[in-house]
Amino acid sequence: MPGDFLGMIREHEACVWNAQLQLFPVNSVRNNEDASRFEIDVDGELGVSQYHRRNGKIIFTHTEVPRKAEGKGIGNALAKAALDYARSEGLRVVPRCPFIAAFIKRHREYQDLVDDE
Repeated sequence: MPGDFLGMIREHEACVWNAQLQLFPVNSVRNNEDASRFEIDVDGELGVSQYHRRNGKIIFTHTEVPRKAEGKGIGNALAKAALDYARSEGLRVVPRCPFIAAFIKRHREYQDLVDDE
C-alpha cells in the first residue's frame, strides 16, 4: 500500500488534487480550438476556460465550472492544462480571467509566461 501511494505522489505533475484529496487528471482537459476554450466534462456538464490567441499570445478571458463541481479542483485542472499548453506552444499569457490570474499568482512555475499587455 505505501508503494502505491508513493507512485501516486510521483505522478502529481499529470494531476491536480482538490481539497477533498480527489484526483483530477489534467489529461482529461481538451483544447477545443474551434470554440477557443479548454474543456473538461463533469458529469455531463462542461467546465471551460475561454481564450483568444493573437500575435504569439494567449489571452484568457473567463473560466467557469458547473456549480455542483465548484471547489473540487476542476478550475485548477483547466488552468494547469491551459498554461502547460501555452508553455508547450511558446505563447505569452495574458491572464484577464481573474481565476487564471490567481492560479498563476499561487503557482510560481507559471509566472514567467505572463505578458504585461
